[in-house]
Amino acid sequence: MALFVRDPFDGADGQQRNFVGGIRARYTTASCTDTAQLGQRVEERLRVMAAESLTPWVALGETAFRASSTRNSGETVMVRATSRSSRVAELIKSLPDARGEVAYAGPHESALVRVTDVSTEATSTGSQNLEITMRSTSRQQHSTPMSINGMSADDVFEKALRGALFGEPVENSFWGLATMEDPLEILWGRNLPDAVARSLAHALTNEVLRHQDIKGGSSTFTLGPPKANGRLLEISWFPPRRYANEPAPAERTLAGTVAPI
Repeated sequence: MALFVRDPFDGADGQQRNFVGGIRARYTTASCTDTAQLGQRVEERLRVMAAESLTPWVALGETAFRASSTRNSGETVMVRATSRSSRVAELIKSLPDARGEVAYAGPHESALVRVTDVSTEATSTGSQNLEITMRSTSRQQHSTPMSINGMSADDVFEKALRGALFGEPVENSFWGLATMEDPLEILWGRNLPDAVARSLAHALTNEVLRHQDIKGGSSTFTLGPPKANGRLLEISWFPPRRYANEPAPAERTLAGTVAPI
């Protein structure tokens, strides 16, 4: 969703200002002075949305890049990408020689992988087309669900996730049992373009959910526009059914302010 407000906005009444202010905290907004500029703003926004959908960002080890396509067949994951950065390309090409596993987080799956091959094709524009072949050494190991102090495993996970993302306090009895690192910390202070920050934040948050055996990751994900004190994040998911005879768990939603990214 995107909101475009015509300037000047001085003639708006209090309810209109409150409505626009609430929308601006959650969604992308922009101003326009006339219908011609409105058309330009809408076209720009559609281009960004199309790029986010067609070429999602993926994280592989210590690198992140846009993927033109991803494919999974059993234990093999293949990612195709076009890199205009020689540094990113060299980092990716060095992965087959690295020992050990690296973490992979894509739009639809997360896994610990070993990169087995990277083939490249140089283009006339100075870009490099990369085809990265990885072998999943194990799907992300799912944490063992644990109930604490009368709270269900799903309640414990939600509390831990709130603490990691929003800095909400976690009681001492939870330390060591229900704490986790902020999955978005790697994005702090990077000054990334908004579309890049959104796509990477979505992939990294989904990686945490899949680690809890939450199939498909988030059911909804909304990252508000950047503000001085951070960004509003709202995320929903369906907890896994832990026993065959229990009803399907209800969707869970949490919202709060994350650090500036």
